[in-house]
Amino acid sequence: MTRRIALAVGLACVAAGCGSSDPEPRKAPPAGFARYEAAGIAFDHPSAWTRDSPAEGQVEFYGTPGEGGLPPQVVIGDAPARNNLRDVVKVHKGMQKVRFTTYDVTRDEPVQLAGAEAAHVVDARYTMVSQGAKVLVREVNLLVETKDGRQLDFFVRSPAGDYSAAKLQAIFDSFALQ
Repeated sequence: MTRRIALAVGLACVAAGCGSSDPEPRKAPPAGFARYEAAGIAFDHPSAWTRDSPAEGQVEFYGTPGEGGLPPQVVIGDAPARNNLRDVVKVHKGMQKVRFTTYDVTRDEPVQLAGAEAAHVVDARYTMVSQGAKVLVREVNLLVETKDGRQLDFFVRSPAGDYSAAKLQAIFDSFALQ
């Protein structure tokens, strides 16, 4: 009887992946999306979006311009960690408040991210002037301190009214450390 129980527990553990060091494989990107993978990070973005690399350690993807001529965008910035994440978050919010006087944080909290030393989400809205019109923008940042000593700023933003149609939440939710 004891042997049967041990065998049943062992088989259940194998089926559940107990003791396995292999992470669960990522699902393929949804239809119409492509996966960006580099430097130990991955996220999905619409495959038709334009890619740009304006600076070392920074990659951006842009969609079709929406309200006020502003395109939805996703950006990843990667640099060596120079400060603790709490200070990085504080500086980030302070700089945004200087750049955008209407900067209003609606979510500001540490989050769990597999493989990260620490991670923090800042979801904010602010007004930009584009093509002579004021446009309410939504920007969601995931600030990450990696276990290998890097700091990442992954963000999605668009005119607030275009956020859902641009599928920015799906892009944001697809971010992972590899």
